[in-house]
This record gives sequence, C-alpha cells and structure tokens, in this order.
Amino acid sequence: MLKKNLFPLFILLSLIGVLFFSINCSEEVIYSGDRGGESDTTPPTATVEYSTTAPTNGNVIATMTASEPVTITNNGGSNSYTFTANGSFTFEFKDAAGNAGSVTATVANIDKTPPANPTISISPTTPTTGVVTVTITFSADSAVKRYKIGAGGYQSYTAPFTVSENTTIYAKAQDAVGNWSNERSLTISNIDTTAPTATVAYSTTAPTNGNVIATMTASEPVTITNNGGSNSYTFTANESFTFEFKDAAGNAGSATATVTNIDKTAPTATVAYSTTAPTNGNVVATITPNEPVTITNNGGSNSYTFTVNGSFTFEFKDAAGNAGSVTATVANIDKTPPANPTISISPTTPTTGVVTVTITFSADSAVKRYKIGAGEYQSYTAPFTVSEDTTIYAKAQDAVGNWSGEVSYTITNIDKGNFNITIELVTPDNPVIDFGEFDNQLDKSQGETLDVSAVLDGATQWEWYLEGDSLGNTGNTCVINSALYEPGVYNLTLFAYKNGIMYSASIIFTIIN
Repeated sequence: MLKKNLFPLFILLSLIGVLFFSINCSEEVIYSGDRGGESDTTPPTATVEYSTTAPTNGNVIATMTASEPVTITNNGGSNSYTFTANGSFTFEFKDAAGNAGSVTATVANIDKTPPANPTISISPTTPTTGVVTVTITFSADSAVKRYKIGAGGYQSYTAPFTVSENTTIYAKAQDAVGNWSNERSLTISNIDTTAPTATVAYSTTAPTNGNVIATMTASEPVTITNNGGSNSYTFTANESFTFEFKDAAGNAGSATATVTNIDKTAPTATVAYSTTAPTNGNVVATITPNEPVTITNNGGSNSYTFTVNGSFTFEFKDAAGNAGSVTATVANIDKTPPANPTISISPTTPTTGVVTVTITFSADSAVKRYKIGAGEYQSYTAPFTVSEDTTIYAKAQDAVGNWSGEVSYTITNIDKGNFNITIELVTPDNPVIDFGEFDNQLDKSQGETLDVSAVLDGATQWEWYLEGDSLGNTGNTCVINSALYEPGVYNLTLFAYKNGIMYSASIIFTIIN
C-alpha cells in the first residue's frame, strides 16, 4: 500500500503520455488500468465433485470447482485427482490477488477387495458307482454365486447338485461392487462304473520244460476274489486260469491267463537216406525232427555223410530244453571193385590166321567191357577173333558201379603180309607215291594189310576215303585190312589241307580172295 506524502513517484509512460501519481501516506489507492476500486483480501474457496459416491471397485475422480478464477499450485495445476484407493487429497490454489485457498477431497467408497474364494466339497469322497453330490460354500459378501461343470457354461448356484460321471467343478463369486473371487475347481474322480481290467505277464513265453508263473496286473487297485487273493498262478502244464477281482467301487472284472509254451516231452526224429539201394558212393542220412530242435553234435547239422557202412547218433534238444536222439545206420555201401578180368588167346603160337580172344570176368561183374586197340569199349558176350596184331583191353563193373582195373593183352603172334606205301604231297595235284613192294593187290585169305602214310609239312587237316566213303581217319596214316572187305577193285583217296590249299592223291588196288 502506497502512503501519501512518504515519497513522490514519477512514471513516464512512452507513447500514450505521462501519468504522474503523488501518493500520500494518509490514504490507500488500488489502481488497475484506468479505473479505480477496492483491494481484494478474501481467500478464494472451492467445492469438490466425485465421479461416483456409490460403492465401487473402480477409481474415483475428484474434480474441484473454485469460487473465482484461481491458479492451482499443486497436483500439476490440474483441478482433477484420481483416487485408486480410499483416502484424501487437498487442492491448493491462489486467486488473481494472490489470496491462497484450499479444499480437501475425501473418498471412502472404493472397494477392490474380492470376496473369499468359494469352497467345493463332494459326498461321498470314496469310490462309488452312483452319483456324487456337490456342495459349494460362498462367503457372506458373495452377491453373485456361479459354477460350471466341466467345459460347460457358468450358471447360478442355488443349492447342492449331483453329477453321475467324473468331471471337474468350477466355482467363483462376485461381491456387490463387482469384484470377482478367484476361480476354484475340484476334480471328481471317484465315480467308477467301469469294470476293472488286467494284463497278464508270464515268467517266460519261450518254450520251456519247467513251470510258468502268470502274474496279473490290474488297471486299478482291486481285490482278487479267487486264487486265495493272490495275483500269481503257477502252471505246471499247458492250460488256462481266470483271475476274478473287484475294484474299490465294487465293479467286477476278470482276466484269463493261458499257457501253451510248456513242453516236457522229449523230441523225436525220423531218418531219411540219400539212397537205400546198394551203392558205391557215400550215403547221406538226414533227420527230420517232429518239432524245431537244436542239434547238439555233428556241428549242428541235420545231415551226416557215411563214407562206409556204420551208425551215427544225432543228439538234439527242443526249444524247451528236452533232449532227444535218433540213430542212423547204413549197410548198403559197397566200394569194393570186382576182380580184374583175365584175357587169354588161342593160339598163342605164331599164326597167319586169326586169334580167338577169351575174357574171363568175376561173378560180381554186372558190366563186362572190352576194346580192340584204339577202338571204343563195347560189351563182351562171348569170345571173338582178331586178324592182326593188336592190344585187347578189358574191365568190369559191379552192380553198384565199382570198376575193376583195366587189364590189357597185346597180341603179337599174327604174321601176315603187310605192305607200306609213302605218299609225298609235293604239289597240290602232283603227289610222289613210293609203292615199295606193293603190287596193287591184297590177298584177303592171308589177311594182308596196306599201310599208307603221307607227308605234307604244315598240313592242318587229313581226310581218307575208300570208294567215296570216309574212313574217319584225320591223321596222315591209313591202314587197309583186306580181311574186312569183299574182293574187288578199290580206290583209296587222300585229301590234305595246308594254308587253305587242298592237296590230293589216289591209289587204286585190288583185293583178291
């Protein structure tokens, strides 16, 4: 407050002009603009309104309304304050004159405490085949009482209810201001209308010659009502046994144990032979058991090879461990050859005629064979004759195929006229023939022979023909025995091949009687 006569105050105002105030301490003056008035010493006031005064579980907003324009000096200058819990808050403010004021907002209607969790109980709690009664207890401040069964929807709870199958019960409560309790649940698992089952395990399922113990394991706790209450049964032979039992709810069940793997009988076997006929070979004995077995000797093989007559016992065990055996006996092996045949001739003195050959075979000789010189073996039935020196071979075979040794006899006492001719194939069409003492004539009565030999170095093929018939001789020599042909004129032709070129020669001779 400026006092008149204390001091002069001169204020120069620029463009508008100059105003001079002379203030005397004897009076007070308030000036604002170009008007005068009284000074303001009254503090401002305010009222408070609430977003709700009813009980709530939400926040409450208090809003201040001042009696005149003010500046709020706390609460960040805001005229609203949010209560998240019951309590008080004081707004502070000043009016334009600087007078300070305040107003307190108080909230007591916030309730965020949920009701107590409901409790769920059932009766009975022991296993049952019937229904279960469900009772839900809610706190006194539970305005809304709700429950649901399993995955169903929530519904109002008014009184205990029953369920007939195992499930889960859920419950929750809400108080008057909307606070929800926690959801509580109780799983009902004592309703049992299903008969118990059981599995059976065996002390062994492999073949055995011992006892088998069957042990029953139920799907749930049960009371076995037979077998003396035991869950094990001992089988001494193949058969079945049925366990009978009840679960805690009284449901009856059963399980049958069946044993088929007990074998207390020794296995047997039959023996088959590769042959039972007389043989000079080995005989293979093979056993066929009446059931699967393991052969415990003979290297585990079910076959035994007899190289001589004799016996062999196969030993074996079946899968259950029972031992068995069977003996194979062979008496049809004969590996002894017949005696060697003997060859004799008549006459044994020098002769110009034929020689009779007799071969003597042992009594067990089933096959009697001989051959003359380089010829093929043939059957011997009676003595035969030869008209020229040669070697006789003989052998015998018994009924089971054993061959005697081959024996031979060389005949050297036939003395007949033999003629030698040499053909030298100088050119393909101009051979040089050396007839020696041959006069182009053979005496059949004397058994005369003609020995022809040809010479051609490097020849790769020889062919001999008599009167156009092949003699089957592929070498460079050929023998004509007059005793084998009828009297007449004969043409002996030779063809030889060298480097793809054919060489030939021809001899004409006569056989007389």
